[in-house]
Amino acid sequence: MIKKFLGIALVLVQGLSFASDRCFESSAKAYNIDANLIRAIAWQESNFRIDAKNVNKNGSTDLGVMQINGIHYDRLSAMGIQQSDLASNGCLNVFVGTFILAEIFKKHGMNWNSVGIYNAGPGTKKITTIKNRVIYASKINEKLRAVRAARMPSIQQPTGWLPLSMAHAPSEK
Repeated sequence: MIKKFLGIALVLVQGLSFASDRCFESSAKAYNIDANLIRAIAWQESNFRIDAKNVNKNGSTDLGVMQINGIHYDRLSAMGIQQSDLASNGCLNVFVGTFILAEIFKKHGMNWNSVGIYNAGPGTKKITTIKNRVIYASKINEKLRAVRAARMPSIQQPTGWLPLSMAHAPSEK
């Protein structure tokens, strides 16, 4: 885990306050997740907006490009990552979101349910949570198809993005 956050530290040193393609590619490589899946999530979560902030019905807040939820703030703070960092450093936010997604994949498998957990959480007692996971995963699948077809809004500070293979994206089964 420390090795993974060394990559995040490198991002901080580079000082990329925007979420460039390099951020998506680097975080994808660090966590062995398809960069296009990460792009699809960022597109759905914030439309690639670094300053995106959402207050949820339960009172928690989501910050930045990947809409990092408040449930993670204490743990991230212990690693030296503050809410202000998540709200102002788009590249860091992409790395943290990818780290969280990688944890979910490790615990629940690399599948569409896990993609839904990124947004709706892992709970199984409320039917609305399960339904929201399915809806979210469907939206990400739709965005992912558009990303693969290069039909997406431009990312801030683009650096010559080209679609990648789906080798590490969840299967559609």
